[in-house]
This record gives sequence, C-alpha cells and structure tokens, in this order.
Amino acid sequence: MAAGNSTLPPGGLMEIVFSFDTTGSMSSVLEEVQGRLQDMIQRLQADIPGIRIGVIAHGDYCDKDVFYLTKELDLCTDVVDLCNFVKGVDGTGGGDADECYELILRMVRQNFSWTPASQKILVMIGDANPHEPEYDMNVDNIDWREEINCLHNDGVKIYGVQAFDHEGVEDFYKTISANTEGHYLKLGEFSNICDFLMAICYRERGEDLFFEYEAEVRSRFGQKGINRELEGLFGTLRRYESGASNISTASSKHTPAPSTSTGSTSPKIKKTKVPTSAAKQKRKPNRIPNRQIVKQNKKSVKSRGDQKAIHREKVTHSSFTCSRLDWSKWRLAYTPLNGTGLSSKRGFITKFRGNCLKRKELFSGRSRKMALYEVAVQTKIRGKRHVLYSRIVSGNTNNVDWESALLHGGKKRLLGQIQSVIDSGCKVFVRRALVTKRHQSRLNSLDKYNYAWSPQKSSRKHRRVVRDTVVISGDRDID
Repeated sequence: MAAGNSTLPPGGLMEIVFSFDTTGSMSSVLEEVQGRLQDMIQRLQADIPGIRIGVIAHGDYCDKDVFYLTKELDLCTDVVDLCNFVKGVDGTGGGDADECYELILRMVRQNFSWTPASQKILVMIGDANPHEPEYDMNVDNIDWREEINCLHNDGVKIYGVQAFDHEGVEDFYKTISANTEGHYLKLGEFSNICDFLMAICYRERGEDLFFEYEAEVRSRFGQKGINRELEGLFGTLRRYESGASNISTASSKHTPAPSTSTGSTSPKIKKTKVPTSAAKQKRKPNRIPNRQIVKQNKKSVKSRGDQKAIHREKVTHSSFTCSRLDWSKWRLAYTPLNGTGLSSKRGFITKFRGNCLKRKELFSGRSRKMALYEVAVQTKIRGKRHVLYSRIVSGNTNNVDWESALLHGGKKRLLGQIQSVIDSGCKVFVRRALVTKRHQSRLNSLDKYNYAWSPQKSSRKHRRVVRDTVVISGDRDID
C-alpha cells in the first residue's frame, strides 16, 4: 500500500483497477475498450476528481512463453500512459478451461500502490474459474479464497463480471463479489462493456452521478428502450440489497425505459440472493427443425456472393452475429515445427513431412451436439487471429479424428491451404461453439459472411487475403 496523500479530493480518493482476461475470444472485451478509453478516462476525471486507474491484462500460465502471462499498469492519473498501455495489449491463447485469476487477485493486492484512506475497487472480467492451489503450474499454491479475504481486509471491493454463460463458473464471480461487498454482473454483449465500467465508477462515487448516467444511457436508446443486459446492470447497481444480477443475457430484446425515475436513498448494502424467476421470463425463440437448419447453412456456405457478403476476417468478435454462442477458447491446431514457442510437444504429432505439428485432440471427449467451428490464422506471435473458414458439424464427432470432421468435403484443398500458411511461418487456431436447439436459428445469419477458405462463387478458388505481408488465403503468386 502506498503512503496516503495529505490533500484528498472532495468525496475522498477513488482508486479502481480493471482486470481483463485476454485469452481466446475474451480479448474482444479489451478491443471494445481500446477505441473509447481516452474519452472514458477524461470524463471520469472531470466527474470524479483525483480518480486513479490501474489496469492488468492476463493470459494463463501456459501463455508465458508464447504470448505473456500478465501485463500491468499501476494506479495513475495519466491519460496518455493509460491509453498507450491498453492499446499495446494483445490477445493470448489460453490452455485448459481454468485461468490464472488467483494470481491476478494476489498481484492486485501486492503490486498496486493503493492509498490507505482511499475507496478501493477491483473490476475483474473473465469467463472461467481460477486454478486451485494444487494445480501444477500454480507454483506458489495460491488459494483464491484466501486472496479475496485479504483484499476484503484491505478494503478492496470486487465487481465480478462474468462473460458468456459457461457452466460451473458463476459461483466464482458471485463469491468474489459477495465476500468483498461488491456486485456480481453478467456480460453477454461485449459492446456493453464501456457502459458497465462507467456505471460501476459512478455507482461507487455516488447516487447522483449514477442516476444521471443511467438517464443518459436510456436517452441514447430513445423510445425503443435499453437492452435487457443494460437493464440488468442498472437494476443490480440500483438494488442496494442485492449482490447478483439475474437478468438473462441470452436475449438482446430491448426493454422500454420506465416512466418514473429512481432517486431515493437506500440503507447500507445487505447481501441477499434475489429470486431468479425474473431471468426466466424470456421471449420464446422460434423453433426450426434441426434438419432444416443444417440444410440451409450447408447451402448458404456454398452460395455466398463474393462481393455482397461481408468478409469474415474483417469482423471483430463482438460484431459477429454468432458471438453470443457458447464459444470455446481458441485452440492451437497446427504450428510450424521450428520456432513454435511451445514448452512441450506433448499432445502434438508431426505433419506435412515433419515440418508441422498438429494437435492430436482439440477438445476433450465426444460431442453429441451440433457445433459451429471456425478456423483462424495468426501471422505473428501475439498477433490477431484472422478467421478464414467455418463449418457446421452434426453430433457424435470423434475428437481424435477432428481433422476429417472439420475439413470434410474439401480436405485436400484445405490441407493445401493450411500447409501453405504453415510454410509461411503462421499458426492455425480452431474454436467451436456447441449449439443448443434454442440457438440453432442464429446459424442462419452465417449467410451474410464470406469465408476466404470457402470456394468463391466467381472463381471456385479461395479468396486472396494478405496480412502482415503474408498470403494467408489464395495463391501465393499474384497472377
């Protein structure tokens, strides 16, 4: 903890650390913040004098050699330093299902220069569980439960923001919030993250600022009303007796703004659970038979127009119409043998005459559900993953022979493309989203995208794409 300042701003000093998980598709959260950060900070500094902001971004232990484990910027008031730091943070890969949140909790406690008399907040954004003390790469045997107790004793309040809706993850974010007198929030639409961060800051500073910001957001949406997720955010932060948000993120249906304002003062926060019945009042999705959906999408992949369709590699995850499916993390599928950066080749086999390593198993077990797969190419370490191919695979997929299922119908053509990018020093990643019946209708939106590794309507060849001077799709030689 840092030494206290003799002169404190009106209302006391507020210090807040934002923690971003950058593994897999979680890196898209930070991408949403990067473009708006300067305006956000300048506004917060005007409305909350003296506010100090810190940032920590992290992958997982297995990312240390290939990407990075953690990057941090201590609490400060310098807009330029904050913007430059955040803009310089790239995504990471991640390994197993859990992430190193336990390490982040310790680092936030020990590495940041908190002021003793300040109002201290940590906003932890993630989509997985922490590692337990016995995890082999958790060499310091950090127990996340002990860390949150220490943070609470130091006066740090935690906002646990859970992205996606992975099974078995919710308890962690609820616990770190409830045990530090913070709030648990759910984030499904990454485009809402900036409003989440601003609302949290204003909520901690005072009711007046918070209610003014809520009114501003509502006016931004006009008569159609704010979406359900933002309604859940403001409802949770307005509900002093609640420690959890129960508004479902499964639907983006807009909710009309209430006609009456909420401006009454409330007593001290009490931690009680809120009934979940409100979350179940969702509009029933249209039912479309499985057979019809699969047929439509197989047809649409082949008939996408070269010019009218949106090039998939140019679309960010948050703007992708299927972004709200339950996506896995990106898994390294193929990598050049030389300069892989892998600490171990266990779990890989050689391919392409020994010049490439291919992962033996992408995802554990046998899947009985329909799944949407996407394939992306990365041209450089810590670089962006460019999505170039997709395939819908029906249930009962054998994980050991994942390559045949994923490349079925064009295996020779696609392996030739993969070998080409591997020879150029690129890596190939794969992710999947298991598709439940209620989400199958979303697959129809794939019509609007043109994947470069699908035969183009005009030429029946792969569309040419060049990134970082590397040809990642199409012929290497320019005709």
